[in-house]
Amino acid sequence: MAASEVSAAQKERTFTRLGVRAAPVALPDRASLAQLLDALQAANEAPDVAAIIVQTPLPARLERAIDQIEPSKDIDALGAHSQHPACATADGIARIAAPFLENGSSCAVVGARGFVGSGVVELLHRGGHRPLVLDQGDDLRQVRDVDVVISTTGRAGLLTAEHLHTGHRLVIDSGFVPHPAGPIGDVHPSAAHLPQTITPVPGGIGPVEMATLAERLVTQLAAPQMSQWRFLGRGSHTDAGVAAGPFTTVRRGVERQLAQAQSHDIESARRRERAHQDRDEVSGLEA
Repeated sequence: MAASEVSAAQKERTFTRLGVRAAPVALPDRASLAQLLDALQAANEAPDVAAIIVQTPLPARLERAIDQIEPSKDIDALGAHSQHPACATADGIARIAAPFLENGSSCAVVGARGFVGSGVVELLHRGGHRPLVLDQGDDLRQVRDVDVVISTTGRAGLLTAEHLHTGHRLVIDSGFVPHPAGPIGDVHPSAAHLPQTITPVPGGIGPVEMATLAERLVTQLAAPQMSQWRFLGRGSHTDAGVAAGPFTTVRRGVERQLAQAQSHDIESARRRERAHQDRDEVSGLEA
């Protein structure tokens, strides 16, 4: 999946910039469960390996291997025994939502039974919130009745003007589906202008995930007392004038920078995919 390759490249770049050696391990497409378990065991036992991340989604036949990641090295909370309550993406989403959920604001999580969505729900519960949980088969128009919408489905253009409106204080869009015209999130582009605040695609949740992973690794290796990063909001969330002020300018600047970086990752993934296809065609001719 191109989106997974982009995410893996971002992780490698993030850790490298921290001064940590990132060592990608690419197993063949038809790798067996035993092969993955052997790779994880080697990483678990290696004293110089501080963290292990398995890029998802995995084929169903390999999913149970994730629980074998050494809990102290599972910084993305992939296994059942990780020391972290949720994956880095869910953690970052919950931190962004926090200042918007003060004073009793309501929220909904779309894709609440998925890996990221269930983590968001867990963290919101720990923060004293009771989100509306929605997933496949539910009437998603229910999100019209809440203040904050969090979407974690990875289904391009799922939420439209039928679901979103100008009364939404915040929409967090964690979707990222590569497309020739540019990545698309869970929110349809035609509805992205409706919420008072919305996370951009690209440049929204991806960098937040990376910041959380970096924080977890630094805390584990060098600074156990370091405070967690917090999103402080943008001042008055109800002032329409603020929405068009400095926050928008900064957001767009970050969006441009991240769009350039992610576009490079997407193009690299496409080149690798074309190379694989060419190699397969050559192999077929030789056979």
